[in-house]
Amino acid sequence: MRRTEFAQPALFATQLAMFRLAGELGLAGGALLGHSIGELTAAHAAGALSLDDAAALVVARALVMQAAPEGGAMVSLRAPEPEVAASLKEVDGLVAVAAVNGPRSTVISGDAAAVRKLAAAWRARGVRTKLLAVSHAFHSPHMDPALRGLAEAARALTVREPAAVLVSTRTGRVATREELAAPDHWAAQAREPVRFHDGVRALRALGVDTFVEIGPDATTAGMVADCLAGESGEAAAIPLVRDPSDEARSVLRALAQAYARGVAVAWAKVIGEGPGADPAAVPTYPFRHERHWITPSYGVRSGSPRERELWRAVDDLDAERFAAVVGGVAAPPDAVGEVVAALRRWRSGVSGQGSGENQSGEIPAAAASPLDGVPAEERHAVLLAMVLAAVDGALGHAAGAVGPHDDLTQAGITSFGALEIAGRISRETGVNVPPGLVLDHRTAHELAARLDELLASQAGDDPRSRSEHDAMELR
Repeated sequence: MRRTEFAQPALFATQLAMFRLAGELGLAGGALLGHSIGELTAAHAAGALSLDDAAALVVARALVMQAAPEGGAMVSLRAPEPEVAASLKEVDGLVAVAAVNGPRSTVISGDAAAVRKLAAAWRARGVRTKLLAVSHAFHSPHMDPALRGLAEAARALTVREPAAVLVSTRTGRVATREELAAPDHWAAQAREPVRFHDGVRALRALGVDTFVEIGPDATTAGMVADCLAGESGEAAAIPLVRDPSDEARSVLRALAQAYARGVAVAWAKVIGEGPGADPAAVPTYPFRHERHWITPSYGVRSGSPRERELWRAVDDLDAERFAAVVGGVAAPPDAVGEVVAALRRWRSGVSGQGSGENQSGEIPAAAASPLDGVPAEERHAVLLAMVLAAVDGALGHAAGAVGPHDDLTQAGITSFGALEIAGRISRETGVNVPPGLVLDHRTAHELAARLDELLASQAGDDPRSRSEHDAMELR
């Protein structure tokens, strides 16, 4: 499957099977968008291409691209397309922009040596880079020998008017039957940049607010979230398969998430029919506001002996013992006590401790932020603990699996993982954190430091980051 002549047909078959499964379960796509080979699947799903024609084009595409020159490379950069395009002048046509996956997510492709040179230059400027595992330099001049064969294969297609909205990532706009019927369209679609960001924005402009990824993992769902980072809560990206090792659970979770956003789901086909499958009657009186869900606890069973002792001191509100465990604390006892109290409130809030309703019957206020009452000089440590917990949660690892200075990308954080980390930090702090902020920083330590700077700017006690105030905002 490392050869594109096999990988592309396999992806097409997987995407098509998942699309039909989603349709069988009630998820009908009113608008479709595909990334690279995914656009051919989308064209068939939209009714523009028959299954025979779409499959024939996929196979022809895979074969001619396999025959293209090898030895290229592709690298993803956390930088906007205009700046990346300007930097290509340094390598004299050997590298091209292959994809624009977000406002600050651009992929370059071309000769391996030239790509490595450019990537090194971007890293020297402090920009995150990631080498992609590919067999060829797709969407670059390396694909030029494949274009004639692709155009020849496309001439045999019978193209119908799409039955659903189909946005092309070649142009970033709604595709017409005439465009899809032009043989050169499918040749250019394999050579020109994948304008995924423009395509997502085009769908959003049409009113699409729930994006469901039909694919073998959650890669493009994270990219969609990056494209829509400024629209807090208004749009959502849901991967049909969040965890490839547990596909059935992932699909059920995706159905539930889509249903919660108002998308129709054929529950009778999911859970069967009969009395046992009927939804329970919902009472009309207000629910008692009591929490019974079992949630992860920040207990003292894991971690080093020193960590366990530290959290015991927090649980006991023992500021003196806390200071002794941490060591080197020069702050006044009252200040240390405030830090310990804030950490205790945070632990209680995220683990669901405490009663749900007081004796007067009033619903209590939401749990305090773990940052409440924390002195500025202690804030970074609290933020770092929160970031590390969010990283471990996104990866499904035990606490402490990722260290403060470990590279998050190498640890396995993807764009969708960044979305989950940002969401968790936002929920726990009451601050809106965009996924792009996670992707822009190499380690948990760097991310926590950046959050600290932005919070300081927001609070007015640090003028360093006022120009980036819009990156985070209080809800």
